[in-house]
Amino acid sequence: MNGKIKFYDKNRGYGFIIPDDPKDQQEHGDVFFHLSGLVDSKGSLVPDDPVTFNIKDGRRGPNGCDIELQDCVKNY
Repeated sequence: MNGKIKFYDKNRGYGFIIPDDPKDQQEHGDVFFHLSGLVDSKGSLVPDDPVTFNIKDGRRGPNGCDIELQDCVKNY
């Protein structure tokens, strides 16, 4: 599944992903994720970073897992 980072708090180690597909957005809404769901937690995440991810059922709803930051070029 593809999406974009909506929010990430590196101090608390969690954030939310917005799925790209409108059907996934409707079914799951914003997807919560924890730092432990990142494949490579060495980089920093900022809003609108493109990611691929899977969803698993968590205690409070869908959780993002297997999250990988996609290569992207940022214009500064």
